[in-house]
Amino acid sequence: MTTGIVQIEPRHAGAFMVSEAPGRQSRDRFVVALNQSLAAGQVVGKTAVVSQVTSSTAADGSNTGNGVITMDATAPVAAGAKNGVYRAVNELVATNSGEFVVYDPDGIEIGRVAVAATFSNQIKFVIADGATDFAIGDAFSITVGIEETDYQIVAYNPAGTDGSQRAVGIL
Repeated sequence: MTTGIVQIEPRHAGAFMVSEAPGRQSRDRFVVALNQSLAAGQVVGKTAVVSQVTSSTAADGSNTGNGVITMDATAPVAAGAKNGVYRAVNELVATNSGEFVVYDPDGIEIGRVAVAATFSNQIKFVIADGATDFAIGDAFSITVGIEETDYQIVAYNPAGTDGSQRAVGIL
C-alpha cells in the first residue's frame, strides 16, 4: 500500500477577494485611523473627521406652551448624530411639566425626556417650562448640521455609533 503525499495550499496575498470590478473601480485611497491595527482582508468601516457642527432650535408657531428649549453649551451634538431636523413633541399634559418624545431626522424615536430634565442621545438639550403649560402636540425642531471634511478607515464594529457600524469595504 502506497501512502499519498498531502499538500496544503498556503494563503496567498489577496486570496480573500473573489473578483474585482473592471478597471480598478473597486479600489480607493484612504487614511487608516492612527489607533487601528488592521489586517488584509478585514472588513472596515469609516468614521468622519468632523470640521464643523452647528445646531439651532425653533418652537413650532402653533405651540400653546411658552417654554423654551436650550441646547447644551459644551456638547450639543454627540457622536452618531445625523444631519437634519430632530423633533421633540409633547405627549403628556401636566401642570408645569410634560414629556417630550424625541425623533431623529429619519422619524425614528430615540428617547423621551421630561420638562426640566436633560436629554442626551445624539443631541443634548433641556426644555424649560414657561408661564403657560405645554399642550399635547407642542413641539420643537432642532436642526443639526455636520460638515464632514474627511474620513478615516477603522475596523468594522456592528455596535459602533461613529460610522464604524456600517461596513464600507474590505482592506
